[in-house]
Amino acid sequence: MGGHQGRRPGDADRERFTRVLEAARAEGRIDDAELSRRFFTVRYAQSMGELDAVVDDLPGAPSGRNGRSPAALIVVGVVVLVVGLLGAAVLLAGGDSGRSASDDAAVPADDATVNMFAPGALESLMGRLQKQGATAYESITVFADRADAYTQVAPNAPQYDRYTYDGGGLGESEPYGEVSGDDLGSFFTIEEFDPAVVASIAEQADDVAGLAGRGVSHVIIDRDSVHGIVVIRAYVEGDAYGSGPMLVWDGTGQHLLDDGSDE
Repeated sequence: MGGHQGRRPGDADRERFTRVLEAARAEGRIDDAELSRRFFTVRYAQSMGELDAVVDDLPGAPSGRNGRSPAALIVVGVVVLVVGLLGAAVLLAGGDSGRSASDDAAVPADDATVNMFAPGALESLMGRLQKQGATAYESITVFADRADAYTQVAPNAPQYDRYTYDGGGLGESEPYGEVSGDDLGSFFTIEEFDPAVVASIAEQADDVAGLAGRGVSHVIIDRDSVHGIVVIRAYVEGDAYGSGPMLVWDGTGQHLLDDGSDE
C-alpha cells in the first residue's frame, strides 16, 4: 500500500478517479461545486495517496474491505470492464485478423461530445494544455461546444499560438499573433485564475443580469488592461437585436466587478 500511496499518478489513474467523481455527481452524492473542487485535486495530485483521499470520503461511498481501498476497487472494476469489452470486440470482429482491438476502440465519452460550460470541462482542458508545455496565456475563449486557448510560445516571447478543443481531442497549435514588445504583462498563468469557477459563472450570469433563461454565449478569460488583474468575462446571449450584456468577475470568481447593467 505504501508504494501505491506514494506513486505519482498517470493519465489513466486520473481518468479512473474522474469517472468515480462523475458517477457520484450523477447519483446526487455531491453537488457541482464539490465536483469542481475534487476535479481540481485530481488534476494536480502528486501522489496516489492524494487521489485516494478524493474518493475515500465521498458521501455514501463504500469503504474498503479486506485491505482494499476504494482506489483498488476502481482498478479491479476497470480491468474487468476492459477484459469484457475486448472479448466482445473479438466476437464482433468475426475472426477478422486484419483488425486489432485498438482499431475498434471507441472514442472516450468525454472526447465524443463536450460541454465546455460543464463542471470539470475547462479544468480538463487546462490539464491537457499543461501537458503540451503551455505555461502562460494571452486569453482563453470558452463556448459551449469548444474552447480556444491562446498560449505564449515561450517565456518572454511576444508571440502566441492557438489551441482549439472541441471534444475530439486537443488540436495542433497554430501560430496566431503577438503582443507589442512592451506588453508582455498581458500574458497570465493558471495561478491567476480558477478554471473551476467558469462553469458556475456560465450558469448564473444571465440570472445575475436579470435575464434568466437567456444563457451565456461565451466566456473570455484575459487580463484587464486597466486594473491589471485577470478577469472572467461572461457574455449573455443577445436579444432579438443581438444585444446582450457582458458581466465581469475577478479571476477567483468571488467578486462581481461589472454586472453589465450599463450596457
